[in-house]
Amino acid sequence: MKKSMFLPMFLPMLLLQSLPSSGLVSAQELGEVAFRQALKDLGNDFRLLCVAAHPDDEDGATLAYYRMKYGVETHALIATRGEGGQNEIGPELYNELGVIRTREMMAASRIEGAKLHYLSLPEFGYSKSSAETFSVWGKEETLRRLVGKIREVRPQVIITHHPPTGGHGHHQVIGAALLEAFDLAADAEVFPEQGEDGLAPWQPLRLYHRAFEAHPDSVPAHIAELEPVRGKTYVEIAAEALREHRSQGMENFIDYFLAFETTEYVLVKEAAPVAFAEGQIAAGFSGPLFSGLPHARAPVRRALAASTAAPRTLLSRLGALLLSLQDAAGTAPSERAAESTARAMAIAAGIRFTVEVSDPVVIPGQAFVVTLRLQDFGVREGYQPSFSILAGTPSARWPVRMLQREGGGDTSRVAQEFRLEVPKAYPRTLPHAAHLFYADFLVPQIHAEVRLSPPSGNYTIPLSASTYVDVAPPVGLKFTAGPYLLRAGSAARPTIDLLLTNYAPGPQVATVHIVAPEGWEAAATEFQVTFSAEGEQVIESIALKPPRTLMAGDYRVYARVVQGGAVAVATLRAVDFKVPGKIRVGLVSSYDDTLRSTLALLDIPHQEITLGGYTADTLDGFSTVIVDIRAYQYNPDIVSNNQALLDYAARGGTLIVMYQKTIEWKPEYAPYPIQVSRNRVTVEDAPITLLAPEHPLFNTPNKIGPADWDGWLQERG
Repeated sequence: MKKSMFLPMFLPMLLLQSLPSSGLVSAQELGEVAFRQALKDLGNDFRLLCVAAHPDDEDGATLAYYRMKYGVETHALIATRGEGGQNEIGPELYNELGVIRTREMMAASRIEGAKLHYLSLPEFGYSKSSAETFSVWGKEETLRRLVGKIREVRPQVIITHHPPTGGHGHHQVIGAALLEAFDLAADAEVFPEQGEDGLAPWQPLRLYHRAFEAHPDSVPAHIAELEPVRGKTYVEIAAEALREHRSQGMENFIDYFLAFETTEYVLVKEAAPVAFAEGQIAAGFSGPLFSGLPHARAPVRRALAASTAAPRTLLSRLGALLLSLQDAAGTAPSERAAESTARAMAIAAGIRFTVEVSDPVVIPGQAFVVTLRLQDFGVREGYQPSFSILAGTPSARWPVRMLQREGGGDTSRVAQEFRLEVPKAYPRTLPHAAHLFYADFLVPQIHAEVRLSPPSGNYTIPLSASTYVDVAPPVGLKFTAGPYLLRAGSAARPTIDLLLTNYAPGPQVATVHIVAPEGWEAAATEFQVTFSAEGEQVIESIALKPPRTLMAGDYRVYARVVQGGAVAVATLRAVDFKVPGKIRVGLVSSYDDTLRSTLALLDIPHQEITLGGYTADTLDGFSTVIVDIRAYQYNPDIVSNNQALLDYAARGGTLIVMYQKTIEWKPEYAPYPIQVSRNRVTVEDAPITLLAPEHPLFNTPNKIGPADWDGWLQERG
């Protein structure tokens, strides 16, 4: 058994995805941009909800426009985690891809200024119809989740660019379900159990669909306007968010995206008009989507929101507003106004509130330290701080004990430490892919607050921050470098690699059990691994001996750690196929490594074709040349050398071109004018008919029949 040990800082990124950097910090933003945004926020009580099917489908420019120009509270609700899409930055697919796309969506939302929510419906690849999507999601369940989120967010206006007909089936369902949920959310008799979770009925006032060209009835958002404090247009800000969706290759569409000057919306549903109450005004200041709706913004809030005065000169006015809002607690029109006022005061005073975690990956039963830190970079008013912290969930609180406090009594520089302990029965959050659909996936568990009392005045300035830690088993397990392929009937003895990670806060010895498939033998069925420090990772190579007569099929190997019970499963697939004796494959690669690794696993001689390899002598040395998926988009060499490949085929070589997207393919890339269609076979169990079953392609050297499509996921072609 071969053993390799690595320090985490030297490991490939794939292995480190579950190892965040130590000293995780959540900090209060300071500066002019944050201050002006807080002023706009305190002046607006409206909420805008954008509903989209997948990560990267959100109307980011519109979200940025309404949040940053008007101070509207913006929310993005995404139906899926995106796990059924393609991955243009690595080999991860399915739930592992869903983790990546969730993180990308979180980063994009921070840039757009929107709060992020999920319905966590399954992403099963491209769908052609709402009927197919509803058959997987369930109409009742889709409506239940959507109504629940509308009641949670309580938006006055909802937008989506998904119509109920045409395009992706997931998009159609969102468009259709929104038309129903708009009214259902206000009906107390619909999903009454949601009331037990504090979700009271709520009636949105307007529902808009995106129109991709202006017409007389559309309402525009002028996203090409300049946001003066940030020095960028709203569409430029949204383009930065779009770049975060790297796994979907969104950076390729930035120029197209930046060409938009407006986003247009058509009103498709509106609630019965609401009478204006005393003191309410028409909300023309909140942008066209909210025009004419009643708003209770008080004159002092309106004046502060529009003020351009220096931050410190507004401290007394902000203090007076905060006092009035706190005196009217429970009756104030908006909790957000008080939160935004407190945030603006802290920024104006130059006060930063920071939450630091001593260990971002903890195990059940472990104690760790959270430090709440105050720094006063501003007027040093001598605010007296009072700290508090809450961790875990309402049903599983983490024990908290206050430790030492550093610094003076005021906010010049104060640090308060707390000792937290993770309950032994607390659910784990690692590996992330196994917890993708949990309701609390990547939701912060640690919530901290400081209340600042000024030396004069009878109000307090509350500041809060939240942060997240991963809860891991003492030892993490992961089989690496899959899939594992071998030929049926061969005498090969495969070796598979098992990655072990020490999440415990110190040295430990782990015992690992290996269970081989029936009829197989493992070189060792039990072994021990010694870790010297937290975060240390070890790769164990496990040698396997298959039965003498290995039949085609899937075989599973199990690994289990005694300490904490972590389990990992590897699937070995034996494939019954023949390889011609003198085959040699040339590979034109793209971003994906699947084809290259498969050729290696099956011991098929191959060589990657690089820039200097498009000569006739080099190409003629290959029996087959394969152009990998989407290489015409991602490999800059192939387009300029495509004629060399066509000449190779004309001389008798076999040239295979894998999947290329329609927007990336040109008919002249092929020796005959091939037009690639957007039509797709998206039903996984659709029957397959070979139009020319006697063709050599389906018979030599391996016979291919309809059954070879069995087990395909998402699409058949």
